[in-house]
Amino acid sequence: MVRYADDWVIISNAHIEEVRQAKEEIRDYLATELHLELSEEKTKLTHINDGFDFLGFHIQRVQSEG
Repeated sequence: MVRYADDWVIISNAHIEEVRQAKEEIRDYLATELHLELSEEKTKLTHINDGFDFLGFHIQRVQSEG
């Protein structure tokens, strides 16, 4: 059996510098351990308030009123 997933999301509360560092660590792990390449075209760093599209869904934090 082979499992393969090429779409995933990581959500973090860290500062942007730490997020960028984590991205590089993930890139290195994928390359050295799994022999996979992180696509720059498809990789996006964004704030959860701005939202993002993932597997046909728009995911965004919305503050409730009240």
